Amino acid sequence: MNRLIKAITEGVGHSDEKMIVQLCSPVTPNMQHDLNSKLNELNF
Repeated sequence: MNRLIKAITEGVGHSDEKMIVQLCSPVTPNMQHDLNSKLNELNF
């Protein structure tokens, strides 16, 4: 999850990861798992 938060934070140009966590927290656990799996397949 930390990798996801860092990628989103950098991608949208924010320096505060807490803001991203607050925005993404309503996402369901299944959605988080699916997104993490897809992001882990990427090579960035």
